Amino acid sequence: SRTTRSGSRTTRSRSRTTRSRSRTTRSRSRTTRSR
Repeated sequence: SRTTRSGSRTTRSRSRTTRSRSRTTRSRSRTTRSR
C-alpha cells in the first residue's frame, strides 16, 4: 500500500513538470511572434 501511494505521487509530480514545460513552450512562441 505504501509503495503504491508513492508511485501515485511520483506520477502527479511528473504531470506538473510537463505542464511547466508546456508553459515555457508558449512563452517561446510569444517571443518568436514579437520578433
